[in-house]
Amino acid sequence: MTPRLHSIPDFLGYFASADGSIWSCWGRGRHAGNNPDQPPHLLRPGRCGTQRSYLHVSLRHDNKLTSVRVSRAVCAAFRGPPPP
Repeated sequence: MTPRLHSIPDFLGYFASADGSIWSCWGRGRHAGNNPDQPPHLLRPGRCGTQRSYLHVSLRHDNKLTSVRVSRAVCAAFRGPPPP
């Protein structure tokens, strides 16, 4: 069952849930496009930072992949843009 999802601002086709998971409507693969009709699938986060203590996901923005911290994406989806 898919949890309740909130869209992530500035990242079309990506969603965050209250448990911190990130979901995508983008197809998989190099030439996959955004298909809002297909059900979203769960993205697997990686670790980043000097001590690899932060979770991040790669999200597509303006046809470029951007590494985004999961905590910032969830904050943006539920509260608006995170503080600087």
